[in-house]
Amino acid sequence: MCEHTANPGPLGLFAFGVTTTLLNFQNAHVVPNTGSGAVILATGMAFGGLSQVIAGILEYCAGHTFPCVAFVSYGAFWLSYVAINLLVLAGIAAPDQGSLAAYLGMWGLFTFCMFLGTVRLQLNRAMQLLFITLAILFWLLTLGNALYAWKAPDAGKVIIYIAGVEGIFVGLLAVYMATMDIMELPRMLWIIMPDEIERLRKGKFPFEHNQHHEHSDESSEVHLESVASSSVDLHPELHTEEDDHEHHH
Repeated sequence: MCEHTANPGPLGLFAFGVTTTLLNFQNAHVVPNTGSGAVILATGMAFGGLSQVIAGILEYCAGHTFPCVAFVSYGAFWLSYVAINLLVLAGIAAPDQGSLAAYLGMWGLFTFCMFLGTVRLQLNRAMQLLFITLAILFWLLTLGNALYAWKAPDAGKVIIYIAGVEGIFVGLLAVYMATMDIMELPRMLWIIMPDEIERLRKGKFPFEHNQHHEHSDESSEVHLESVASSSVDLHPELHTEEDDHEHHH
């Protein structure tokens, strides 16, 4: 075992943020659909899936329950996303729009429960914003797929496009948070709460607040001076032959 351990939080946040941004670039039509699916699937499997699970296991070893649950769960989401698409591409099984809506809706519910955890644990405002906007993203995708199931494809396209724009914000927010952690700076420089300054003075990263097994102050000291200065989308078009002429979202 390593005598000294690093903070795995930035790894998990970068993995989540990069893959979420890539997927929603496609949903919002920022990148062309042709050929981008392979990039999203490969990145989702290696970075969004495997890297987040590794980060979650490292958080478990450090005794941090909340980030362990978050990283392992969203890593599993990306692995399941890749698996669904591979099953479709292999011609083994293809979910209908209603099944996808239920799948995404449950992930939205899980994310909202995690958001309640950020409030209860008094995590920083950036973390709370990340989880509530991610819950909204899942529910927008749920609504978009449900509209396809209810035979309203035009409305479904609009909602999924809106979800793509909002998802880009979610992904870039996670990348920003990871960058702040790498630089050992508060995640929202324009909203520095007094209790967060005190935690930084004691060398406690935001993810570690209110956990039962925090590292000692001596081993993770942060100087206050530095502070002062989860192809084919999850859209209905990938499932039915009658929609093959439409663009993927």
